[in-house]
Amino acid sequence: MPNLRALPGVENAATIDRTPLLPNTQLTRFLVEGQTPVRPGEFPAAHFRTVSVSYFQTMGIPQIAGRQFTDTDVTRTDNGVLLVNQAFARQFLAGRDPETQKLMLGVMTPQPVAVPIVGVVGDVRDLSIDAPAPPEIYFPGYTPNDTLVVRSAVGPASMAKAIRDAVLAVDSMQPVYDVRTLDGLLEDSMASQRFSAALLGLFSLLALVLAAGGIYGVTAYGVQQRTREIGVRLALGARPADVLRLILAQEMRVALTGLLLGVGGAWIAARFISGLLYGISASDPSAYVGAGLVLAAAALAACYIPARRATRVDPMVALRYE
Repeated sequence: MPNLRALPGVENAATIDRTPLLPNTQLTRFLVEGQTPVRPGEFPAAHFRTVSVSYFQTMGIPQIAGRQFTDTDVTRTDNGVLLVNQAFARQFLAGRDPETQKLMLGVMTPQPVAVPIVGVVGDVRDLSIDAPAPPEIYFPGYTPNDTLVVRSAVGPASMAKAIRDAVLAVDSMQPVYDVRTLDGLLEDSMASQRFSAALLGLFSLLALVLAAGGIYGVTAYGVQQRTREIGVRLALGARPADVLRLILAQEMRVALTGLLLGVGGAWIAARFISGLLYGISASDPSAYVGAGLVLAAAALAACYIPARRATRVDPMVALRYE
């Protein structure tokens, strides 16, 4: 790999055998040394990647336990060492110290080899942003289909040509293509989720508007039907403010009861769309509070406007209202 750190603005650089966020990673079968042997078809499997020494530092992947790879690990001639992620440690090394374990690799061959684990690194959502991180095994080294990853303090557009020139200076036959930022890769990987979220949000907004309009219409009609009752109360000496408070209290009690039942139904229905959500819970309180306030405001307006209008009408006219 060319010395990209010498380029102005480059903070770190590394290689990986597959571009992150693409579902074409490779699997390897293994067995934790000391575990009971299983039949060939029952060996556990995990994703494996070959990475350069500075890969985890470049990508900002935290070191959870043990150590990271060194240049010596890349050049050693024995079976080498490996790192695993937290998902691997949780699933296959529960209750054990990962740094004291070895993985038997090549278990499908006559001569499997034992490779020690020297550390645990943080999980990375390689396959999809909304899928849990899979168990992964990392090997030190380089492969023919490496992807170059560069962390830069300057804009990626200004770095692309300098990086391409540095690679071609080492090997003029090495093609440099598909130069993209990780933010761009992330955006592409979430395109379908963003479309689904936008579509769901549009229909949700439409449903909220229709619900608010329906509540306003029904509630306003009910209050309007009480115009004669309001006239009777005013004719008997009730103050308009007292009548207005009474109508609001009675009608809003009904509206709030319906609102509480609707929130309960929405909370149950949200379980079915939780797979479309990322970064928020299906029971996110802000969504329920926001929708509830809109519907409550529609109900309040529907009660107040016709009731206020009726209390200003002459009681004799209100008594004759049909």
